[in-house]
Amino acid sequence: MLASIPCRLAIVSLLSAVTLVVLGKARPPDGQFDSGLSRDKFWLVKLRADAAYDAVLAGDSRTLSDLDPASMSAALSSRVLNFGFNVAALTPAYIDAAASKLDPKSPNRRLVIGVTPRSFTPVNAKLSGYVEENDRSVDEKFFNWHLNALNEMFRPASLPLLILRLRGVQVGYTDHMPNGWMPVSLRPHSATAQVAVYNRIFVDNQVSSSIEEAFLQKILELSRSGIRVIGVRLPVAAALLDAENRMSGFDQAAFIRRFEAAGGHWMPSPAGNFIITDGSHIDAADAPQYSSLLAAEIRDAERTK
Repeated sequence: MLASIPCRLAIVSLLSAVTLVVLGKARPPDGQFDSGLSRDKFWLVKLRADAAYDAVLAGDSRTLSDLDPASMSAALSSRVLNFGFNVAALTPAYIDAAASKLDPKSPNRRLVIGVTPRSFTPVNAKLSGYVEENDRSVDEKFFNWHLNALNEMFRPASLPLLILRLRGVQVGYTDHMPNGWMPVSLRPHSATAQVAVYNRIFVDNQVSSSIEEAFLQKILELSRSGIRVIGVRLPVAAALLDAENRMSGFDQAAFIRRFEAAGGHWMPSPAGNFIITDGSHIDAADAPQYSSLLAAEIRDAERTK
């Protein structure tokens, strides 16, 4: 009887391991494409990218999800990296990190910045996704880089969300591409999905004049170094745009004047019938077309300068 205890323990351990692997393999993917990257390694790929690009895209989740480097690369005939991060603040440290990915030998270095009112707020500066990922411990980074597949397989899953997905109820999809793009899609689409959030986010958290001023000083510095800095306000649903304009304290007209005075180049957002899947981000299916149009406008503006 006693001799059988180790055998039983071995059987239980084996069955438990098999069950975990089966559950890990059986869980539905988070996204619609198979990039082979876990969300954790995705951030490290950005942070460790070489200084080998002609254009780098910087900003918060709208830049991260709206701008497809592959589509922009084709229109600009350039190497493009998306260096966007969730909840990113446009601080000098973050802008420097983005600019450090530009190839110093490139004859046409561009830094394309998705400007949002939230990216100048104290909360974004405190909770920046860039700072969070950059400041992870050496152990975390090692695990996220070298155990990418296991990390993704055993990442906790929300049972209610899995049930909703199986039932075909509203659910979000997120992918993580090697070029830094994180396409998103909410099915079915909902232009009002984030209205409640945006009606609260600027309460005691309006645009900080000091963050904005430090950003503009950094733009002046980069422009003088020969980098073409391009700013654009990416599209959102009407209700969110209203909340941003009404509550954030962001004066876009005044900002554009100061941005251009610092050497920046402001681009109007391309017009089109793009689906804003959750009210704040362009749907994954439309983002490539939007990115191509924006890149074409950047290219044409450079030709006529």
